[in-house]
Amino acid sequence: MENERTIIVDLQTYVGSQTAEFGDPKVQVGIKSHSHGIQIDLPALSKARNFGPNVFIERRPSGWAIYISPDDGEEVLCIAHVRDDGKMTVASDTGKVLLDYIPPVDAGK
Repeated sequence: MENERTIIVDLQTYVGSQTAEFGDPKVQVGIKSHSHGIQIDLPALSKARNFGPNVFIERRPSGWAIYISPDDGEEVLCIAHVRDDGKMTVASDTGKVLLDYIPPVDAGK
């Protein structure tokens, strides 16, 4: 695909800077642009690794769909639907709703 490109970003991790147990506090992530959304590879793909967890985000009518995968998109563990009005639903790969969030109504409005 000619419009697809990848940007590698050094991401400063909060927990990694607290203890050596988590390794280097900076982790490279890859951000891939697709015609239908963006994919964030955690960590960035390298020649030695051709798989890894990722997050895929795409625009939907009145909101966003966010897919979380442990292995480069082959299997989706959960999907979050975030609406423009702030409502959010997180569901498992089987469709079971794990979280239904409705933002509180601001009494001052």
